[in-house]
Amino acid sequence: MIGLIPWFDLVPLLPLLGVILLMGNSNPQHARVICLWISGITLALATILHLANIPANFSWISNLSGAELIHIDEFSGPLLPLTALTYFVTLLATVGHKTKKFSFGGALLSESITLFTLSMENTWWLVFLLCVGIVPMWFELRSRQASVRIF
Repeated sequence: MIGLIPWFDLVPLLPLLGVILLMGNSNPQHARVICLWISGITLALATILHLANIPANFSWISNLSGAELIHIDEFSGPLLPLTALTYFVTLLATVGHKTKKFSFGGALLSESITLFTLSMENTWWLVFLLCVGIVPMWFELRSRQASVRIF
C-alpha cells in the first residue's frame, strides 16, 4: 500500500493545494491559519519521508510526462524537510500587523516551486523552475510599489 502512493509527489503539491484554498480569501488571519496548516503538513510529510528512507520509485508526474522528473537522492533528500522548515518558521513568525501586508498565497507558491526545484532531475525543467521561482518575488515587490529594476 505504501508503494502505491507517490509520497514524494505530494510534498511539492501540498503547498499548491494551499494556494488554491487561499484563492478569494480576504481575511489575513484565516489565510495565516490555512497557510500554517498546509506548511506544517508539508514539513511533517517531508520529514517522515526522509527519516523513514522511503524510496521515490513511483511518480504520477513522471507517468504523465513520460520522463522521470522527480528524483530524490542522498543530496536532495534532507533538503526537502529543511526547505519546508524554513517556510514554516517564516510563516509562523509572521504575526501582528505584518499579516495584512504578507502574501500567504505567494509564500506557499514559492515553497511549492522550491520543493519542485529540489526534487527535479530533468535539466531543462530545473532551469525552467529556477526562472519561474523569481515570479512570486517580482509580484510581491510590484504589489508594494518597490523597485523591480533588479529583475
